[in-house]
Amino acid sequence: MKKLFNLLKYKVATFILNRGVYLVKRKREVKNFKNAKNIGIVYDATNENTHNIVAEFVKKISNERKNVKALGYVNLKEGLCFHMPKLHYDFFTKKNINWYDKPKGHIVNNFISEPFDILICLDEIQLAIKYISIYSIAKYKVGKFDESNKKIYDLMIDQKNDDLKDFVQQIFYYLNLIQLK
Repeated sequence: MKKLFNLLKYKVATFILNRGVYLVKRKREVKNFKNAKNIGIVYDATNENTHNIVAEFVKKISNERKNVKALGYVNLKEGLCFHMPKLHYDFFTKKNINWYDKPKGHIVNNFISEPFDILICLDEIQLAIKYISIYSIAKYKVGKFDESNKKIYDLMIDQKNDDLKDFVQQIFYYLNLIQLK
């Protein structure tokens, strides 16, 4: 019975995700770090080590005089001590997702409706994070390469390993490499 419920949950979530790709109205525009002013990052913040890697990335972007906002998903009912909202960070937990993993609440809605120049998605596994990536009105979206993500991201980076630190470095490298006319 539980398998059947999980299958139903997955089918509903997939339907809503696929529909969202076509429903979201956004002004697409190629951006690089040089011409971007506002950058959004969405990631799985459950693990403190992952959060620390993202914190280094946020600091690096902030040092470039960019406005950066990171939204972390905590795959727990309650956040831990390092999940306190700070200047560049907000968090949402399992309490903020519905039965088919769609995130809800003003923190999530504010993030999705923010017209970031660049949205960087650092996680592809959590459906709640994928919702945010799809429904965001960001001008330029960056994420990991996967055939199923072609309609979501404007720039996808193919990564052979699951090392987040390496992925962050690749994102920084490629977004600095883009030359605009």
